[in-house]
Order: sequence, then structure tokens, then C-alpha cells
Amino acid sequence: ELQYNWRANYDRDSQITTVQMEFTLRRGKTTQKFYETHRERAYERAEIEAMLGRTGWELVRVYDAYTINLPHEKSERWFFV
Repeated sequence: ELQYNWRANYDRDSQITTVQMEFTLRRGKTTQKFYETHRERAYERAEIEAMLGRTGWELVRVYDAYTINLPHEKSERWFFV
């Protein structure tokens, strides 16, 4: 029922990825389209650790996103605990 297309562009200077999303929802004879734009900022691990330290947070562990595995060179996101 739901079809989507995403297009992402990364700007190295600002370290921001802009993701343009187009969704098509089909229910019977009815079709609805909607759009979203997401902007995400990429940070180096050292930057995250410095921000955590400045704000009094303790870094416990880092995971490959949506798993309990350690991050690796093909990780698209890291989760910081």
C-alpha cells in the first residue's frame, strides 16, 4: 500500500545530508501523495565524545545502529549509550 522514494545529498562543507522523501499511499481507488524533507548533521566520533564530556554525560558504549554490534567501517549510523 505504501511506496516511497528517497533521494539524499550530502554537503561535505556543512556535513549536512538533505533527504527528500516522496511517499505514495494507495488504498483501493484512492491515492495519496505526501512529502518530507529531513536534514541530518554528521559528526565525528571525537566531536560527540567532546560534547558528551562538556555536558557531563558519560559514554558507556557505542553500537552499530539498530544492533548490539560494535560499529564498523560500513556502519551508516552509530548509537551512543
